[in-house]
Amino acid sequence: MLDAAGYGAVTITKGNSIVNDGVGVAGIQTVPGANGVTINAGANDSVHLRGLLIEGLGVGTNGILFNTGRNLAIESVSNTISSDSPGNGITIAPTGAVAVTDVLSKVAANNNGLGFLVIGASTTGALNVTIVDSEASNNFVSGVGAFSRATAMLRNFVASYNSVGLSADANAILRVAHSVVTGNNTGVNTSSGGVINSYGDNDIDGNTNNNTGTLTPLAMH
Repeated sequence: MLDAAGYGAVTITKGNSIVNDGVGVAGIQTVPGANGVTINAGANDSVHLRGLLIEGLGVGTNGILFNTGRNLAIESVSNTISSDSPGNGITIAPTGAVAVTDVLSKVAANNNGLGFLVIGASTTGALNVTIVDSEASNNFVSGVGAFSRATAMLRNFVASYNSVGLSADANAILRVAHSVVTGNNTGVNTSSGGVINSYGDNDIDGNTNNNTGTLTPLAMH
């Protein structure tokens, strides 16, 4: 980006970088029912986004939709914030048979329907997600929801003032270390075979109900 401006929606079909190194606001605004950035890259393509402001105005479908490609890296000058969506702040829901691994660092998902959703219902491959140094707050459903055989690891995570802080359902596994869950209506919840593993160094307190499921302890290594 050479100049600050407002830009329309974009579809990326190959390895590419869209970078704002501080010239001002580089905004992408969606229209009702559309995405801000759609990525349909090749199987060996990497895509890099940095310093963008993506605004859905409460009517866009997805800020960034990653359909295909080898790797997507998202950076922002002041970390990454996904907020004020009636749907999900961050959704990781792969399809097909390819194994998917994701790492999210320094991401805030606030004031959404659901903060972070990790769901393996539409894939037969392994789905493993790691979220570190991040937070989810004031989300209507839950801060983090792991569903349908997904596996997620949280470290240095804060879940506060959500309906449910952390939830695991339908045989999903959520591992939690060195994290804070407070101020939620329900701190942690498990159902339908979902598992939340705790390494024993978490602070789960100050919720209306701290635990309506089962916390399974894991030894520190």
